Amino acid sequence: MLNADFRTLTQLQILRLNGNKISDVGPLRKLPTVEEIELQGNLITDIAPLAELPALESLDLSNNQLSDITAVCAALNKFPVLSFLIIQGEQEPT
Repeated sequence: MLNADFRTLTQLQILRLNGNKISDVGPLRKLPTVEEIELQGNLITDIAPLAELPALESLDLSNNQLSDITAVCAALNKFPVLSFLIIQGEQEPT
């Protein structure tokens, strides 16, 4: 779980949280200036909260647990400026 308070990081542009067993990306929605996020090798199943990031251009979700492709596609349709996406090596939840 990601329990950090990101409200004070008002100028953050790049965030790398690879391999941290993160399952809930909800707290990241408080980063309005972030342009690039790397979340490789976590436990993420839902990316909908990330669609609230107005500046997000690059997203790496490799090796997570995104097994519901319909939900992933629905969320991706809401990303306003996303231009680079990596989703590979997804694992089924255990």
